[in-house]
Amino acid sequence: MANKKLRLDMALVEQGFFASRNRAQASIMAGEILVNGEVDTRADRTILPEDTIAIKEKSCPYVSRGGLKLAGAMKTWNISVAGKTCVDIGVATGGFSDCMVQAGAKDVYGVDVGKGQLADEMRRYKNFHFKPETNARYMTPDLFETPPDFAAVDVSFISLTMIMEPLFKIMAPQGEIVFLIKPQFELTPKQVPHGIVKTEENRQLAIKRVQDFFEENLKEKYGGWSGEVIESPIKGTHGNIEYLWHVKINKPA
Repeated sequence: MANKKLRLDMALVEQGFFASRNRAQASIMAGEILVNGEVDTRADRTILPEDTIAIKEKSCPYVSRGGLKLAGAMKTWNISVAGKTCVDIGVATGGFSDCMVQAGAKDVYGVDVGKGQLADEMRRYKNFHFKPETNARYMTPDLFETPPDFAAVDVSFISLTMIMEPLFKIMAPQGEIVFLIKPQFELTPKQVPHGIVKTEENRQLAIKRVQDFFEENLKEKYGGWSGEVIESPIKGTHGNIEYLWHVKINKPA
């Protein structure tokens, strides 16, 4: 790196850790990068010539920590995806998808508005079908060979309320869904200073808004029920607390 100062994401690419800034940024956000021995989740962190960069020793069985979040939900709610068609909305690196494939899913569709974050390891799975540059708000049934039986949703910079109905429309009649609720994207900017939801009151308000939207706008049309909400076993960006929400639909005949 000579005497140059670089952003952390650019330094990772220049030093050969990753082939693209998108992949570097995904790993940074996942808490997998060490700067001088400490985890740093800021892609724009300035790296000086004397700084040392390393990747944390991998103890996660999935391509990202997201897989641990979904695995926790599946264990808590006794969810089986074996032999099922599944969709991962907001696939990013592929942690949720990796979890579903390893749990025996027949087919997993990875939907994402981007295309550069997917871990190379995911491409080894013949039953994983990547759908890049696809906005989940405008999904149509022809995106899938068969309607998904199970969905896992992890989206950023958009409310889950914008995703729910488009997702319900393409699901199998008795579909099952795990949503990752990120309070920072369900509240007003005033309630999220510096991108962090600081109070339990606001976190619960975010959960209520999402659940109320389902109850008031979608439950009668798509049937089913709004199930339990649990805290994610892993925190999100900037230490934000996230939640997993279990939903089932039962479309009227």
